[in-house]
Amino acid sequence: MAKFAIVGFYLSINALLFIWLCFKVINVRRGEQISIGNGDNKKLHHRIRAQGNAAEYMPIFFLLMVGAASLSTPPLALHVFGAAFTVGRILHAYWFLSPSKNLKPRVAGMMLTLSSTSILAVGLLAHSVVIMAGGY
Repeated sequence: MAKFAIVGFYLSINALLFIWLCFKVINVRRGEQISIGNGDNKKLHHRIRAQGNAAEYMPIFFLLMVGAASLSTPPLALHVFGAAFTVGRILHAYWFLSPSKNLKPRVAGMMLTLSSTSILAVGLLAHSVVIMAGGY
C-alpha cells in the first residue's frame, strides 16, 4: 500500500502544478479579455503551451507509475522516477512562464520528463514480460 502512497504523493504535486498553470492561463485571459484561442497574445500562447504540455505528459507518466507500483517496483525507484518527473515539469513550466533565450530550464525539464517516462516505460515492459513468462 505504501507504494501507491508514493504514487499519490507525486500525482498530487503534479496535479497542483497543473491547476496552478490553469490559473496562469485564466489570469491572462481575464486581463486581456481573450476567451478563445490565444488572441495572438505571446504571453497567453506560452502559458497555454505550459498547461498543454503538462496535460500531454502527466497522464501517461502516472499510468506507468501506477503500473509499476502494482508490480512491486521498489519504493526508492518510485521516488526517483516521481521526483525526476516532477522537477522536470517544474523546470519546463518555469521556462514557459518566463521565456528567455536561455533554453536550459526548458531543455533540462524535457530531458527529466522524457528520461523518467522512458526508463519507467522500458522497466515496466521488461518487468511485465518477465512476469508473463513465469519468471516470478
